[in-house]
Amino acid sequence: MSRFLRALSKMGLVEMDDVGRPAAPPESELDDDELLELLGRDGPDDEAEPFERAMPETGPIADAPAPADDAPGGEGPSAVQEGRPFEAIYAEATIGESPFPAEKMLRVLDGLAAMDPATRKAAVLAMDSADDAWTIDDPLLDADRKARALHGAQAALSRTLKDAEARAEVDIQAQDEEQAAAVEEIRRSIAELEQTMAQVVADATTRREEIKQQLASTRGAVARETARFAAEMERLALLRRTFGETSSN
Repeated sequence: MSRFLRALSKMGLVEMDDVGRPAAPPESELDDDELLELLGRDGPDDEAEPFERAMPETGPIADAPAPADDAPGGEGPSAVQEGRPFEAIYAEATIGESPFPAEKMLRVLDGLAAMDPATRKAAVLAMDSADDAWTIDDPLLDADRKARALHGAQAALSRTLKDAEARAEVDIQAQDEEQAAAVEEIRRSIAELEQTMAQVVADATTRREEIKQQLASTRGAVARETARFAAEMERLALLRRTFGETSSN
């Protein structure tokens, strides 16, 4: 019989038969071998090594998956580094290794999820009493330290957001002022161009009138000269009408 089952039997959580096996399986989603495997054992070999030496050093902490990059299009780059490993945050907070990390205890609780809360707590305390390598205070202290580290990271995110909002407000105001100055300059340019356009139109109108007047003057002069020439030719023709044809031209 494993140390874990003996501990549960002493707590009255498991009834054993005459040959030292559970009379009824504990209310857990994991059997004894699976629970030992979760705790770092290859099997329930009680003679090979005591249960209290079966707790391995914690490995890398498994992080929650980083959120998918599904932000709506058009958003600019963020100043926040998303999806940072929890390990990095804990390392920055100088959290040392725990004999029984909080994440490991959470996996144990997941394995005992079929039990009611009171029974699950009693089972974990039985595990604690059966192993001198750790106490229940170890994962609790580890969880408190990591929660404080994450709280500090949250506070840093809040400060980052406030700084970003302050910078954005300043930058937006600067853009507003730049836009107002540019619009005013463009309006001045438009006013100057309108004045120039009006002058061009006026000059062209004056020049057209001058051209028309010049054409009218030319027409009048041509008409007058044509009439004068015609009158003179008519006067000269009087001689021919008077004397008729001559012998020589």
